[in-house]
Amino acid sequence: MKSKVSFKFLALLPFIGGAMALPMLGDLSTVLETSSPLIEFSDNAWAFATFESKCVYNSNIYASSHGSSDVMFGVTPGVQIEIGKERMNRLTIVAKENFNFHTKHSELNSHLTSVNVNYVYDPLSRFQLTANGDFYELAQNDNTAREDGDLVKRFYFDAAVDASYRLTEKSVIDLGLRFSGAQFENFRYYYNDYRNYSVPISWYYAITDKFSLGFYYSYTYTELDKSGRDRQNASNPAWQGIVDPGYAQIHYGALSFRGSIASKLSLRGSIGVGYQDRSYVARPTGTNRTVHWNNTSLNFSLSADYQVSSKIRTTLTAGRRFDVGAQAQNITNTFADLTAYYSLNPYWQVYARGGYSNQHFNNNFNGTDRLITLGGGVLHIVNKYVTAGLNYRYFRNASSRIEDYGIHQIELMAAVKY
Repeated sequence: MKSKVSFKFLALLPFIGGAMALPMLGDLSTVLETSSPLIEFSDNAWAFATFESKCVYNSNIYASSHGSSDVMFGVTPGVQIEIGKERMNRLTIVAKENFNFHTKHSELNSHLTSVNVNYVYDPLSRFQLTANGDFYELAQNDNTAREDGDLVKRFYFDAAVDASYRLTEKSVIDLGLRFSGAQFENFRYYYNDYRNYSVPISWYYAITDKFSLGFYYSYTYTELDKSGRDRQNASNPAWQGIVDPGYAQIHYGALSFRGSIASKLSLRGSIGVGYQDRSYVARPTGTNRTVHWNNTSLNFSLSADYQVSSKIRTTLTAGRRFDVGAQAQNITNTFADLTAYYSLNPYWQVYARGGYSNQHFNNNFNGTDRLITLGGGVLHIVNKYVTAGLNYRYFRNASSRIEDYGIHQIELMAAVKY
């Protein structure tokens, strides 16, 4: 009990420190200019210590129709290393450990690891290379992976390498390699681990100094592991379901665009045809049957950034793509997310967000989930080292395949970087 109380008090320390700092700040610009990293290895390498804390109220932690509320305290110590900042070779490594403590459901307490690595090679010539990798753990239910009375735990990983080569003054070719996946840590009887392998390639031609058009193609192969449930029941003649989730292949060819079409509007995206090929082994009537299924769709992706004024900025992300769910479902996902930011001054910012996702489950997984997200919040930059914020989010799943549910979430957070 004493350790739980101490961790909750530790989670509140940044909020207390931020409140005490307010009357002592004076001219914040002086503080911003004189800040420095915790450790400076050389004039080309630095290390920062980071610490984040949060207090979160969640009205429906299990994402179910008869949800249970809880209050969670979280503390996240971490380290950030930067090498070669603003030079030809730049490397950033961020590692964090997130400790979560629930007040009502202590059996859900967790500690989750995340690591992010980014590398940029930019010799200021025709060639540029970027590489990044992520690993993070998650203990959270969603519309395709949820258990009443517990949280589904899994870890995600991804790695990507992108190379860009300028062919002429106006044309550029980009080539990438992607690898990502997920592995479930509990309820492995019900959910499928997966691995994605993807190769995107694109060519752009500058029609103006700031805007380019081109062509984009990507091939993605998804490999799905058999779940424990499948392995356990495959020998039972009376059992019905998916014996082997198999694989999925996606081809996407499109017209692409990127750049600025006005002084305040920047765009990036593509529109084209997606083709999904899926193969798996099912047992619908006591006999194994290999199922081949394909789908063709007009798919697209769009990200837009519009600077309405010196104080107001909006971002839009939208798209339509093929996904594979946690139980190997075939999903066509059409989504849009709009966020507006308003800067009261350099140290206070408010935002509002609205999002919608229509996830249609195809073939043997018929049904549609309509996911609605609304929210907003305020962010305060206390000084160079401390930021604090208050966020609200409302989430609802209006589904034709599972019971409807909604979630209200309120988060008070603070972050320190030194």
